[in-house]
Amino acid sequence: MKTNNIIRYKSNLAGRSLVELMIAITIGLFILIAVSALFLSNSQTSRTSDDKSRLEDEGRLALNLIAFHLRMAGYGQLKSAIYDKMQFNYGTTFNRPTGLSKEPNPVEGCTGGFLNPADATFACTGGTTPDALSIRYVVDLFNANVTNTGVAAPTDCLGQRVTAASSIVENRFFIRNNPTTGRSELYCIGNGNTPDEANFTGVAQPIAENIIDMRLTYGTAGVNVTTGDIDTNVTSSFIDATAVAASATQWSGVLAVNVCLVAQSANNNVTTRPIQYRDCAGQLVTAPDRRLYETFSSVVTIRSKT
Repeated sequence: MKTNNIIRYKSNLAGRSLVELMIAITIGLFILIAVSALFLSNSQTSRTSDDKSRLEDEGRLALNLIAFHLRMAGYGQLKSAIYDKMQFNYGTTFNRPTGLSKEPNPVEGCTGGFLNPADATFACTGGTTPDALSIRYVVDLFNANVTNTGVAAPTDCLGQRVTAASSIVENRFFIRNNPTTGRSELYCIGNGNTPDEANFTGVAQPIAENIIDMRLTYGTAGVNVTTGDIDTNVTSSFIDATAVAASATQWSGVLAVNVCLVAQSANNNVTTRPIQYRDCAGQLVTAPDRRLYETFSSVVTIRSKT
């Protein structure tokens, strides 16, 4: 009897067999793999969502900034000689502002960007690189930001005090690769602390990250070649800066600007494969990497002319 009890006791103390142990390990590994896959999937989804939100914020910010200044274009003393023959009164029609040797246009652009955005009279590079835009309007303490230097004065797009005798602010927008971050960004340079018709003294600064392309087309008014009168409606399809410069009305006849921007996500490898998106020309493009891409566009009317 005692011997049987000892044998039964030893049997109760026996461990799991090797087969049972292997089965348990296998089941545990499957559970671990499933949990890990779920975690990685959720992490990737969260990362993609964050990058998409940031991408949309940056794209809208860049578009809204340009649109804000375009809506101001031409207000105040800006006018072209051809304005005298317009059928309607567009904004304020003063004489040429003090300090200027010629009457400026509210909007001018460059196909392919500026050769040097700080030059008083800029030149265009042409080609297929991103476009660039110059916007002018008269500023005062009531229609612009005010410097915080203790001297009440209006400012340009970078917060620099506008000291030009004409009180005209000129802000220029273009795309450039940021040497510090290595990212393509939307830049602005203004004529703050710069006399009239002089090279800009300030340094261009980025105002929106991860903007890789900007395309600008312009809606121009029709012109009566006999009288010189400009119509109030856009009578042609939207054309690029090179075509505007060669048109009959040129920059004084621009009534609206179609602004198109392409933005990319800050991080790579947020998608499982390169995505496809439509660029500013409406062409379907396959991304060169695994970033997110999105196109933002808006037609902005030059309010001082309509």
